[in-house]
Amino acid sequence: MSVEVPRIYPGGIFPVWKGLFFDPASWDGSDFFMPAQRFGFVFVVEEVKKTFERAKIRNVKFTPLDQFERSWTI
Repeated sequence: MSVEVPRIYPGGIFPVWKGLFFDPASWDGSDFFMPAQRFGFVFVVEEVKKTFERAKIRNVKFTPLDQFERSWTI
């Protein structure tokens, strides 16, 4: 479950939600995965991240799920 965390911005203090999670039972075991309830997010296994780094593929950002922050509820 995501945790609400206050963040200070120029306009004041606003909440953000830290953490992005999905039901492990919904994962089909593939290296690239898009859970139905998280439209727009692509989850990858650690080996995919390492392969991209070794190949020097750019213009992609990997964020650990427990460190992901968003300003909207899902």
